Amino acid sequence: MVRHIVFFKLKPGVLEKEKDQFVKELLDLQNKIDVVRAVEVASDIGKKDNSCDIVLNSLFDSMTAVAEYAVHPAHMEVLKTVKTLCETTFKIDYKTKLVCI
Repeated sequence: MVRHIVFFKLKPGVLEKEKDQFVKELLDLQNKIDVVRAVEVASDIGKKDNSCDIVLNSLFDSMTAVAEYAVHPAHMEVLKTVKTLCETTFKIDYKTKLVCI
């Protein structure tokens, strides 16, 4: 199994309704892309200067599945939102034996 985790730092001035729609788009990826095994999306509650605003924690069978996900049309649509709303993103992919989120 592979964890694919992405942290999103929103641009200043992003409205709460835009953030909520973005979270919904991220959650919907599991329903639109069959190689996605699990998705968790959450907003930061710490609100520190070094905090990111949103995290996507997803699970895949392999790095091949992650690569398939990366070019899927539904993911490409979400990337348009990322470019519009996000100041920066950080990601990590790693192998895991843990399968529950």
